[in-house]
Amino acid sequence: RSLYDHYMEHWLKYFPLENIHIVDGDHLIRDPFPE
Repeated sequence: RSLYDHYMEHWLKYFPLENIHIVDGDHLIRDPFPE
C-alpha cells in the first residue's frame, strides 16, 4: 500500500468520494487551466 492510499482511506471516513477532487500535480504544472 502506498502512503496515498493510507491518507485517502482516512479522508473517506469523513468525506464522500464525490466531494474529493484529486489533482495530478504534474498535469497541474503543465496545464493548470482545466483543474
